[in-house]
Amino acid sequence: MNQIALTRVMILTTDHIVRIVVLIIIATRTPSAQVPSKHRGNTVTIWLMPSENAGPPQNVPPNELPLKREDLRKAYKEKNVRILNFEQPLASAEEGSDPIFGMRMFQIVSSQTETLKALESFAALKKSDNLTVAVRFVTWDKAFNLLENLSHTPATPRPDVSQIGTTWSARLESLG
Repeated sequence: MNQIALTRVMILTTDHIVRIVVLIIIATRTPSAQVPSKHRGNTVTIWLMPSENAGPPQNVPPNELPLKREDLRKAYKEKNVRILNFEQPLASAEEGSDPIFGMRMFQIVSSQTETLKALESFAALKKSDNLTVAVRFVTWDKAFNLLENLSHTPATPRPDVSQIGTTWSARLESLG
């Protein structure tokens, strides 16, 4: 029975990643994504809800978090994937434990290995376009308020593509 459940999770995860890549392709073909901005360049910004299991909370000493975060950020930046959660100002804001999950955002983001691999593969396909994929992982409990109260600044770019709950579309569409 555990094997069946695990297989279903993997299928959902794979399906989810395929949808993410399709959404990014659509975003890169929209006029706003094709017009370079002095703040964005050839970057597609996406916001996703973590879909991969982060496992039990890890006890990472707080003094080690900045180095672990920076190592992971650099590793993906070399592959044209920026993890916005690990860049300022988000990195400082997300150092504490998430009250819902009881774990640090670092553990939640770093566990999204299949999603990050899919984004890396997409960025590699678009390497000739010098495209960078900037991803921000947002938990479901925070995503709606963030999307509803978007303000565009260079420090907090609006997403070109965002995963949303199915019941959110009418409200978000009414906001423009």
